[in-house]
Amino acid sequence: MIEKTELLKENVMAATIKLVCLLVLCAWFFWSELLAMVWGMLGSSEKVHLLAVPVMVGLLIYLRRDALRANLTSGSFAGIVMIISGFLVYAFAMWPFNYGYVRDLAIIPVIGGIILASCGWRVFGLCVPILLLMLLAIPIPSRIYAAIVIRLETRTIGAVAKVLSLLPGTDVFVKGVDIVFSSTKSDSIVAMGESNRGARLLSAFGVLGTFVVFSEIRSWTRIFIAVIVAAPIVFLCNFLRLLFWAILNIYGQLPALSKMPRAISFVLSIVVLYGLFALMCDFKLNIFVEDKAADSMGELSGDCDDGR
Repeated sequence: MIEKTELLKENVMAATIKLVCLLVLCAWFFWSELLAMVWGMLGSSEKVHLLAVPVMVGLLIYLRRDALRANLTSGSFAGIVMIISGFLVYAFAMWPFNYGYVRDLAIIPVIGGIILASCGWRVFGLCVPILLLMLLAIPIPSRIYAAIVIRLETRTIGAVAKVLSLLPGTDVFVKGVDIVFSSTKSDSIVAMGESNRGARLLSAFGVLGTFVVFSEIRSWTRIFIAVIVAAPIVFLCNFLRLLFWAILNIYGQLPALSKMPRAISFVLSIVVLYGLFALMCDFKLNIFVEDKAADSMGELSGDCDDGR
């Protein structure tokens, strides 16, 4: 028993040293991309929340430390293939194509490959949520984000205006991406340029939801349900954010460009999002009966063989 414990400690130490060394080399290679992302986050109030992702990653590693230690193997050659694939993507995004966003994304398969090559399939499966958080932390370019989000956000603004029109003594109409209201107390505007700016806070909802869902090792069934309801919850909370913001402006008689209602509405919507995801994760149904043995293997490692 003592010999097995000592052997496990040696394996963990060797894998940790290998992993840290490779990750340091990875950070050195992608240093310019990482630095540009950090400066971009610091320079934008719409992206600064992404700086919390490293803290969340550290918390996930801490919460899964026992499972990571127990499922450690000698590693897989497939990790080398993944690392090479990531570098090839980076190279093609440098020349002949020049896509900065693709170069940023290339760090994800490289880190995933390092984990797989150093620690094996089971640990890789446990680290997939961590890789997902890292992926969500990479800012999407404005042009791509606008093509994906603006139409949905414009419809959200329209839905908020319809709800606001039900308030007594308030006339509301949408002008462009602005909600213009007139009440017995004041006339003002809500959501100035919201489709181009506040919609970026959707990534904050996604990051927090991912962290809440994967803060514990859960069964495949619960993860599948979480994936299905994630997008509706995120868009519902974004709708509530705009609605809270508008109500604060109308009844608080605040200036159109006041930052306070926007900040308060964001905090309130984050609390609602956390509560909804936590409720979903703790909700008990027969289909959510968890197999403790399966949980100990990790939600994504499944029946993968060691070293394969």
